[in-house]
Amino acid sequence: MIPNNKINLFIVYLTLSAIWLGAAFHDTFYSNYAWFTDPVTHIEFTTTHIVPGALNPWPFSTMALLIFTIISFFQFRKYNGLGKRELNISILGTFIILIITLAYFVPTLGKIFGEQGLYDAESLISMSRLWVILNLIRFFILVYLFISGLRGFAKLSKAS
Repeated sequence: MIPNNKINLFIVYLTLSAIWLGAAFHDTFYSNYAWFTDPVTHIEFTTTHIVPGALNPWPFSTMALLIFTIISFFQFRKYNGLGKRELNISILGTFIILIITLAYFVPTLGKIFGEQGLYDAESLISMSRLWVILNLIRFFILVYLFISGLRGFAKLSKAS
């Protein structure tokens, strides 16, 4: 029998994964095509049209997901029952994606949208297009990881 607290913490992990995935879907498909086709115009528009009082939810949702990914890892590291493979794929894969996000995606956004004039147009176009392509790949990996987490949860539920 799996304790309810472990299951509840995993539900929080799945919920945060769903929030991150949904946000990634909307954010990616809202702006990435425009950003890819005309990076310089997109960057200029985005950096000059900031809504006063707007709050960027990405840092909060990313850190919350990272915390609950780590918690889920420790909760299920010794688990050997139904769904173990799917749980491991989801949890470890999400952890890797979050590390890549913090090591590459966030710093690159800082470079691209940071101080204007730091990079020439050609560099901005190159960095932007690579970022968009890698972001799409990351999005589809997140879909797979979320589905894997759901499958693991379904098997975990059977086990308890």
